[in-house]
Amino acid sequence: MKYYYYIITPLLFLLLGCKQNDSINTGGFTDHTGLVIYLEWSLPNSTNDPIDAVNLDLSLLYNNFVYEESRNDFSFEKLKLRSTEPDGTYYIDIRYLSGSEALQYDLVIEGESSFRKILLSGELFINDVGGTYQVLRIQKQGNDFVLN
Repeated sequence: MKYYYYIITPLLFLLLGCKQNDSINTGGFTDHTGLVIYLEWSLPNSTNDPIDAVNLDLSLLYNNFVYEESRNDFSFEKLKLRSTEPDGTYYIDIRYLSGSEALQYDLVIEGESSFRKILLSGELFINDVGGTYQVLRIQKQGNDFVLN
């Protein structure tokens, strides 16, 4: 019986104690400073450096206009949505600007002061080059951010 204790205790710790990556269905969270949005990608079928081989841009849209944009050619992308920005609906777009590789991306949304993270992963393919893809909607009300 004591062997079950050694198996169940670590399992409960992992299930109840670790909360680094929540699913997108968690709805959202409160953060008094705002959100930091990171876009990183990898090339699963290539040995090329992902930043050299592919150029992605990350945009934050508000009222159907680009509110903020990350257009780094030499690094991964990063945006901020501060709690002091206007309330309303924001959208996150990824644009596959250039490259000739299929890729996997991770969009990480992190509370700047709460450090809570939500991970959204996806894929883009060679035929997606030149396209812009809306990957997330954020409903902001004060310090509350609802993600869908």
